[in-house]
Amino acid sequence: MNFTLDAQNNGNLSYNIKYSTDQNFGTGNGIVGGQTTTKTSAGGNIAEVISGLTATTVFYYKISATSGTTNVQQTESAVGTFTTTAYISPVTIAEFKFENNYASEIGSILFGSNAGTSFTTDRHGNENGAININNTGAAAYIPGLPYGSANRSISVWAKTNALNNQINYIFHYGTSASGNGLAFRPSTILYFANANANLETANTAANNTWVHYVCTYDGTTAKVYVNGSLFSSGAKTFDTANNSDIFKLGIAEGGQANYFNGAVDDLKIFDEALTDAQIALLYTNNQLTTNKSISANNFSVYPNPTYEMLNFSIGNVTTKKEVIDFRGNKLAETYDDKILVAHLPAGFYIVKFTQVDNQIFYAKFMKN
Repeated sequence: MNFTLDAQNNGNLSYNIKYSTDQNFGTGNGIVGGQTTTKTSAGGNIAEVISGLTATTVFYYKISATSGTTNVQQTESAVGTFTTTAYISPVTIAEFKFENNYASEIGSILFGSNAGTSFTTDRHGNENGAININNTGAAAYIPGLPYGSANRSISVWAKTNALNNQINYIFHYGTSASGNGLAFRPSTILYFANANANLETANTAANNTWVHYVCTYDGTTAKVYVNGSLFSSGAKTFDTANNSDIFKLGIAEGGQANYFNGAVDDLKIFDEALTDAQIALLYTNNQLTTNKSISANNFSVYPNPTYEMLNFSIGNVTTKKEVIDFRGNKLAETYDDKILVAHLPAGFYIVKFTQVDNQIFYAKFMKN
């Protein structure tokens, strides 16, 4: 929210914002509202963020301001309105379950196999349910990886069979000088980007123990989560370079092997910095929702990313599907179970689902 304040009578300007789903600013009976903490300002252009609001909801607001120490002046703005946008779930750029194969769950992404990789028992005791890496890692071509300072989250389960005394790489992509990855040293966890942006925190990894790791970056802050809880964070400047979209497991940034002896499972790469709640769900449910379906209305969009055709799975409900951009412009529409998107430029788009009962749901996808 942006507005302008003009300080009078020697300044000492303070202001707050009252907001509510009720134009009379009441509460109760489903009415949601609140008031921001009073803040001081020298006046001029003000930018204020109000977080935690319900999606796709009309809010009313008014700004109260006080200025001066003598002849104090108080004023209140007219009532204004704004509508919060729909929450769009993070795009899963790639997902690998490694259940006796090296292929991704959606699309045709494939990790290369070699004499140093095989399948092993996963954390649930399922045979051939995880990939074992014995000092020779694997690599895959994954389009759409987050580069530069783009938001990202990378989730993976890992265990070490044995820790070497140097560095033990779980994953890495990018270049040696400007990459992104997660590794163990004998006494630390290292979430690295470059020499000036590495996040390294004291920790001793226990061999033969499955641990869930999520590494996130939101453009300013790098975080590492361990078993669903925040482990470390720091203000960092990432500038991940594109190295032909190659993503590596168990291999160092320069491509060397002989740096990891262990197993990995359930690799997921997202285009957003996940929230604490989403990461807790990944740890407990291995997905971003508490349901087995992608959404409460049981629809899905695949493949994601896609190049030519977008497919829909919505059960037996007749639903209109519209492809829109982030400004709300409609680009395509169908009632069928698929739609052609080959003509769209590469980038991110939204599918708007409108059901017969006029309920509306959204999903985000990437066109590559």
